[in-house]
Amino acid sequence: MTLATISVDRLLALLLGLRYKQVVSLRRTYSIAITFWIASAVTSAIQFWNGLIALWCGIIGIALCIIISTFYYTKIFFILRPQQNHA
Repeated sequence: MTLATISVDRLLALLLGLRYKQVVSLRRTYSIAITFWIASAVTSAIQFWNGLIALWCGIIGIALCIIISTFYYTKIFFILRPQQNHA
């Protein structure tokens, strides 16, 4: 989840430029971090109730994070590539 969040953050920094600090505030950062901690705690607690559900939550979560990271880093690449060729 952390790596997917970093990829989203880097894309926002690239797209927003100087407005980045207005959009990505400390309060929003804390709320995202707390949400991820709660989601991780719930997924861990499910392990004690039903291991199969926890396994599927893990598989879906990991797959989703990989898809998000791949998509956003690809988007970053295609935004920065023309700038590199221009220089």
